[in-house]
Amino acid sequence: MTSVSDTSQPNVLAANGKPKILGFVCEWSLGRTDHIHEDGTVKGMEHIKTIKIPCSGFVKTEWVTVAFENGAQGVFVLGCPLGDCHFNEGNFIINGRLEQHVGRMVNRKVIDDSGRVAELYLGATGNNDFFGQLEDFTKYIADMPPLVVAAKKPRAAAGKKE
Repeated sequence: MTSVSDTSQPNVLAANGKPKILGFVCEWSLGRTDHIHEDGTVKGMEHIKTIKIPCSGFVKTEWVTVAFENGAQGVFVLGCPLGDCHFNEGNFIINGRLEQHVGRMVNRKVIDDSGRVAELYLGATGNNDFFGQLEDFTKYIADMPPLVVAAKKPRAAAGKKE
């Protein structure tokens, strides 16, 4: 369930006061560059954490939901340019999955705006585009009210009673 509240809610802002953003970054696109610190933060944009993945097509849509449940205000998936995927069609696969999943998240009121999830498709030479698109995405998310998503309760193991 989504609830919008003030910025005093825990885990919605990074130390620099900007919204927390999580990105899943294909190691074949910009994931091999030096724009990301060892701890996964984007250089110069420490409010953005990234997780390197072998291909954007490997992203499980549940990971997007979990990111919001853990305080992310925005999530992006960065893959190779459409039609130029190292694994042939990974970027087309995630494109279709995200479109469906984000629609369900909005319909179920998990998130309030489909714009909280972005898809970026850049090659290894798209460095300036990368930072520009992240700046634009950060501004878009910062202009929205903070989003607080209640984490799901863990299920009891099969055969165990709570």
